[in-house]
Amino acid sequence: MNDTQKDWARKIDAMLRKAESTNHPEEADAFIRSAQALMTKYAIDEAMLESARRAKGEGRDEIVEEEFVTTGNFLVAFGNLCYYILVVNDCQAVLIQNSPRKIGEKMYKNTYILKATGFKSDIDRARYLFTSLHMQAAHFENVWWKENKHLYTNMKRQGFLDRRQFLFSYAERVGQRLREGKRQGEQEAQKSHGTGMELVLLDKKALVKAEYEKRHPNLRTAKQRQAGGSDYSHQAGRAAGDKADIGHARIGGNKKAIGS
Repeated sequence: MNDTQKDWARKIDAMLRKAESTNHPEEADAFIRSAQALMTKYAIDEAMLESARRAKGEGRDEIVEEEFVTTGNFLVAFGNLCYYILVVNDCQAVLIQNSPRKIGEKMYKNTYILKATGFKSDIDRARYLFTSLHMQAAHFENVWWKENKHLYTNMKRQGFLDRRQFLFSYAERVGQRLREGKRQGEQEAQKSHGTGMELVLLDKKALVKAEYEKRHPNLRTAKQRQAGGSDYSHQAGRAAGDKADIGHARIGGNKKAIGS
């Protein structure tokens, strides 16, 4: 890690510590958004440096393709969370469902796989964020379920639907907060780089899109049909999304899919 990266990491850590120490939700949210904005700003600065290197034939950040795999009873909800994070970090993703994967020593047949295309630094940033937010989502849902399980004694199916709805709504709210942080980061970066920043970002996104379409030329659109949760679980999930620490960085509508 170079000196710039170390300084960036220290600032992020300081903001998160302030968010954790305050008893005022509004103040904590402001710190968290600032942390995400700084992460985005750093990525933009990095993109501009990389653009200059590419112009000289010295680009070092390669476009890669990596898999993000979710399994278990709530695999789609966690997959939605992953998708939001990938998009915020300028990656493209194709969905592959129920393709067996071995994780650790166990083979899973029921899978939800997002095959992501993007610059390696963005993929790494997205994986770091997903690991953190996935763990936080599982924690928040577990706490909520323990407090409310008694309400579903004779409604096992509805209990499952509401637990899933909780996670869908958590992902949706986290996605909104990530986008808000990114917009703030872009505004801050523009103060330093001016209109040149917009051109660099467009160039970066165009390169990723071209590589993505080359790797996946025959995609079709798939609609997601996951419903049945109550407004109660929806609101609880969104509230948990407000609490999530997004500084460590339900898919609306359609997404591209193969094998589904």
